[in-house]
Amino acid sequence: FEDIGTFGLAIEHFGFASYNEQKFGLAYGRKLSTRLSIGAQFNYLATRIQGYGTSHVFSFELGLQAIVSKQLTLAFHANNPTLSAHTNGDRLPSLFRFGASYHPFEDALIIVELNKSLTDPFNVRVGFEYRLHEKVYARTGFSVYPTELSLGLGIHFKSLRIDFGSA
Repeated sequence: FEDIGTFGLAIEHFGFASYNEQKFGLAYGRKLSTRLSIGAQFNYLATRIQGYGTSHVFSFELGLQAIVSKQLTLAFHANNPTLSAHTNGDRLPSLFRFGASYHPFEDALIIVELNKSLTDPFNVRVGFEYRLHEKVYARTGFSVYPTELSLGLGIHFKSLRIDFGSA
């Protein structure tokens, strides 16, 4: 059989009795070629505030990934590119991201993300990972807006991965 792709279901709940948010998403992704993949997710979001009612909105996300070489992978993601708004008029944020991962050599990984929402300043995020030992990884990174530094450590044992991080 030819690869038909992968389907996914996302269910999220946040909040408590007087305020809560729900998100239900249906996703689909597939390889278009050995080096190019695409994915999309259609979302239904609801926000409920006690005494004010519930507001609903439909939106979608779209992503592309291109493997340029063994060392370099590029990706693009758009969240709510249609500027969807809740039934109460509040617009969902629209966010556009471009990312790259680069392996300069086997034990090192550099990741860069450029993102822009329609309401916030342009942001740059950079992360570094270095394999200290066969099963131990050190990580660090920073973000321009908001300014943030992060550190992390990963330990991998067969199928068990333990990752610690702080920002």
